[in-house]
Amino acid sequence: MAHFAIIDENNIVENVLVVSNDIAITEEKGVDFLKRILNNEDLKIRQTSYNTRHGVHIKGGTPLRGNTAAPGYIYDEANDVFYRPRPLDVNNRSCESWTISGPTWEWQAPIEMPTAEGKWYEWDEAAQEWIEFDAS
Repeated sequence: MAHFAIIDENNIVENVLVVSNDIAITEEKGVDFLKRILNNEDLKIRQTSYNTRHGVHIKGGTPLRGNTAAPGYIYDEANDVFYRPRPLDVNNRSCESWTISGPTWEWQAPIEMPTAEGKWYEWDEAAQEWIEFDAS
């Protein structure tokens, strides 16, 4: 089965639809089929791979567009990739200091998260630091 993302005017994924491989022999044929059955020739539609995560095809194939698309994900037209929205911090603020780039297309904090066995951390954007929290 082939998966296709329906993308809005702000490059946000609205939905992901599945089309039979018999119909979606190519991306173009899958897109044309969806535009026809949805009766909207103006839709922005891009194929996505259910098996692509962090820039890697999990079954050893060729990765497609960075990550599998999901509703709410962003389609980066310049890089032709899908990625998650910018994360939120411990106080529900946007992590504006975080960056994203290939090959993984995953958000990266400006400071690596500490790793300590049995400890959990959340990012505090205002303090620009990881804070430990009690997961119990």
